[in-house]
Amino acid sequence: MRSRKRAILHSITAAAVALALWFAPAGAYAGGEKPLKFSVSAMAEAVDGNATEAGFRTESGNECRLALTSFNVSNGEGAAMVSAYFATADEANRYLDWRLKSDGEIKKQGPNTIAGKLVGRRAVVLLKTNGWEVIWTYGSTFRSFTSVELSVALELEKRNKAPDFWNGVLAGK
Repeated sequence: MRSRKRAILHSITAAAVALALWFAPAGAYAGGEKPLKFSVSAMAEAVDGNATEAGFRTESGNECRLALTSFNVSNGEGAAMVSAYFATADEANRYLDWRLKSDGEIKKQGPNTIAGKLVGRRAVVLLKTNGWEVIWTYGSTFRSFTSVELSVALELEKRNKAPDFWNGVLAGK
């Protein structure tokens, strides 16, 4: 049963990366120095059945619901963001620990800070499915940023922490 749960969790992560790659444009800036631009290509909501079965519940009810967003990136790569909103910071951190057990090889782990303030935990993971994931908690929020290239996942994470992030994404910046 445990391997089935891991397989489903890997499927969710792989699906998020696949969505991002599917909607990515052909190499717009092959290796150029231009700043990356992100635009939303798809948004969806899903239930993480394995997490629900493991006892995780998001604020929205009796299941572990995930918000999925895939992005077109100006360098031709795709990226994806997964968000989950828990009732407490402890529950978000417990979910992060649970994900770390199965996503891949942890390359870096430590605090998540914004403007020098400790807001949660953070990890960088080399995925088993050929890509990178930056995952963190911010209070009771869990976020995952995935892409084939680590630099793209890191840039998406960095911009997500900016107060005007969604204004820029909606404008294709």
